[in-house]
Amino acid sequence: MSASQPQSAMARRDGPPSDAWLRSLSRLNAEARALSLEPDGVTPVEQVLARCKEHLDACLDLSKDPRVPDVFVDLFELMRFELHDLRRGLHRLDDASNISTVLETCDRVRGGIVRSTDIVALSCPEDLGAAEDLQDWRQRIARDVTTALLVRRLYTVFRRQMRVNLEGSQERELVAALRRVSTQIEVVRRQPEFRSFRLHDQQSFLALQRRLIEWLQQRSPRNVEDGRRVLSDVGAFAGLLRGINHRHVLVDFDRTRLQAFRNGIVGGRELPRGAWNELFFATRLVWGRDDEFDELLESTEPMPRSAWLGAVERVLDGIQSQPFDCVFPAPADHPMMVRTAWSTFLPSPPPLPL
Repeated sequence: MSASQPQSAMARRDGPPSDAWLRSLSRLNAEARALSLEPDGVTPVEQVLARCKEHLDACLDLSKDPRVPDVFVDLFELMRFELHDLRRGLHRLDDASNISTVLETCDRVRGGIVRSTDIVALSCPEDLGAAEDLQDWRQRIARDVTTALLVRRLYTVFRRQMRVNLEGSQERELVAALRRVSTQIEVVRRQPEFRSFRLHDQQSFLALQRRLIEWLQQRSPRNVEDGRRVLSDVGAFAGLLRGINHRHVLVDFDRTRLQAFRNGIVGGRELPRGAWNELFFATRLVWGRDDEFDELLESTEPMPRSAWLGAVERVLDGIQSQPFDCVFPAPADHPMMVRTAWSTFLPSPPPLPL
């Protein structure tokens, strides 16, 4: 629980709510996760949203149980209003040009439902009942942590490549730069995590690639000003990819890892090599949150302990606290993580801090 939140907001009344309450919430979460958003899928989206509303209504009915925390009831009401507005928007669709915007809105609402219900699940005491449902649900969240880490790694690699690729003032230079960018976007598109990107990010990658290809297919002499504009838009989009660090699962994950790292190196005692290695391997998954801290993780020269502590404190200061008292689980096993982990970018720990 955050320090600013009143104690009464999360206070539970005597006894746990019924198992049915948690099961309905779990079904709502599963329906939202299963929502497939495709350009030609408006009707299925509406059907799924209708089912989500049914689950929400069931949760609200069950939440009349006085043992359900009031703050959870407020979340359900908010989600129901969002779903209602979204379904009204779907009914107002009058031409295909609006579908992309509506689907992006669907994606945001879907994310809000998953995020809010996840927080409820992680805030629930173990004695709420329906232990099996709760365990399965938390395993889903652990897989979300894994996916978010892998997506952030892809975004960070792409951002770094854009640093060196966004150059060119003459047509020949622009052709070379935009060809490299188009190739890198195609590499990103072929990654299995691409379908886990936010719908807006997927569409932005595809739209940028189309613009790149259209410019490259023009006959020479090409419009250099248009080429520069495309290159500038790619750079701006790459910068916006930092927004993944606002994902609730990454905020909690990074804060927990960085706090453990800080506690491990604070003080004047000398760190044994084994302890330093453990700290490094636990913390390197934070790679991608902050460029300065990334550089320390990648360093090959010994760095002062003060530099490590200063960077960690600065990053922690920039991480917002969660509004609920919950801890996200460790990442679930993932074939790609098992196969490569982060060894491509951070194969070994940097030298011990001075």
